[in-house]
Amino acid sequence: MRASCSILGSGGRRGRFIGRQRPSFPDEEVTTGPDRRLVSARLKAAIQALDMYSDALLIGETLVVKRFVWQLPIMLALALSSGANAEGSAAPANSPLVVVAGASGKTGRLVLERAAKAGYRVRGMARDPAKARTEIPGDYEWISGDVRDPATLKVVLAGATYVVCAIGATERSGPNSPQFVDYGGVKNLSDAAKAAGVKQFVLISSTGAGGGGGATSWLLNTLLMPGILEWKGKGEQYLRASGLPYTIVRPGGLNNDPGGQQGIRFTQGDNLGGGTIPRGDVATVIVAALGNADAINKTFEMASDEKAALNGWRQALASLKKD
Repeated sequence: MRASCSILGSGGRRGRFIGRQRPSFPDEEVTTGPDRRLVSARLKAAIQALDMYSDALLIGETLVVKRFVWQLPIMLALALSSGANAEGSAAPANSPLVVVAGASGKTGRLVLERAAKAGYRVRGMARDPAKARTEIPGDYEWISGDVRDPATLKVVLAGATYVVCAIGATERSGPNSPQFVDYGGVKNLSDAAKAAGVKQFVLISSTGAGGGGGATSWLLNTLLMPGILEWKGKGEQYLRASGLPYTIVRPGGLNNDPGGQQGIRFTQGDNLGGGTIPRGDVATVIVAALGNADAINKTFEMASDEKAALNGWRQALASLKKD
């Protein structure tokens, strides 16, 4: 017959359990002090090993284990999982940390994937990290944050080397509109990145944000999402004036075609003149720009070009002028 046991010093609703059952821990994330770290699915087995440990410490009907004993293995699991890449292998602890804002979006998730494959530690920021973790394959670190709320960003950017901003308005008006996301969000994230000592801020903007873009940009800015390009332009301007090293990428129309199939054409001055590009190619260029002196303090447009050499964009990037 299994005895009813209690944990001394733990109290609360987790303070009692039956037989071999240990107190359960959150499936999605663990809070340790002001900083929040996510537990890798692969390492939950390490926490489950506490079942055996608890049996060894049973004395009669009392388990003489204080709360900190449960926390130690969790901290170990968190430390081991903090740099896991998409293939499950851990990036070195001293690898640069890339934080992706808007990581649950169609382009942001590809930046996560490519940065992890390139050997970076990656952290995805999302308003709903539990949902993102469920929908996006890969053993990434996810953290809750909202660019509209500056108070959430300090923890998000703790230890970050690079920030990639892949956010975008989802509503024509209201709190998710261009004013509060494409401008206000970029402003808040820029301020937080500067305070955190981030070495480079990469912003995914849009062709047309500099006043050009042609008929397609006019349609987007006037009918589909009124004012979005003006607000994106204001976000760009704020980032340039922030003093942060930056790279501003203005893709043409984004599509979900496989990347790496065509060359890439760069322009500057917002005169791309139309064109589309796979999100995967945008992500590839962004990851190549991280820590790359040839990309610092530059703004450029990009679109696919079947006539361009497949990898010729790397040399073209170096030839672009600084702002």
